[in-house]
Amino acid sequence: MTKEFRKHIIVRNCTKEYKDYHSYRPYLEQDFMHRCAYCDMHDEWIAPLSFQIDHFIPREKFEKAGRTDLDNDYRNLMYACPACNRLKSDCFDGEIPEREISNPYLYNPVDVDYNKIFYRDEDGYIRSEDPLGRQMIRQLQLYRPTKHMAWLMDEIKTVYDELEQKIEEEKDPHKKQLLEAAQDKLGAELYKRHRILVHSFKTEKNSKNTSREGKI
Repeated sequence: MTKEFRKHIIVRNCTKEYKDYHSYRPYLEQDFMHRCAYCDMHDEWIAPLSFQIDHFIPREKFEKAGRTDLDNDYRNLMYACPACNRLKSDCFDGEIPEREISNPYLYNPVDVDYNKIFYRDEDGYIRSEDPLGRQMIRQLQLYRPTKHMAWLMDEIKTVYDELEQKIEEEKDPHKKQLLEAAQDKLGAELYKRHRILVHSFKTEKNSKNTSREGKI
């Protein structure tokens, strides 16, 4: 059984124009629901490390083309985890479109519904039957264990929150105690996985090939 890749819709919320693209950060966090535009990882899972602002059409390319307007173009800004931003890098080829924000190597995550491109298999790994989608999995290394761990943490957090609600509603002291014990175990598991994930992000930046590519 396959699962949806993403559970939210990306909507641009900023109506202002800024001279420094960093000023868009609060809006980007809201637009992307605090999740990476490309792999859907929640920024909570690598705190205190920070997510980054990615230029969908890369700076190196638009500066050479004399399109410095794209540096602060809100439409060209994506909220990305450090790994996806680093692996995406300056990938781009051809002429820069005059009006649209597009990249021949990547689907624009705002304009294209990634649920139509990617899905998660029964184990939660990111897959695609689309040729460009499969290329993106290779380019961004969406097969990495860190991506799967982040998904597992989302699943654990969902159960954790459900238990929180049940604890609040439960009147029987014994049952409440059992629910609290179960929630404590999940909390400890989240904490352990969080530490592992942060450590992985700190170390994997030194190598682009630390894990072997699985089937895509």
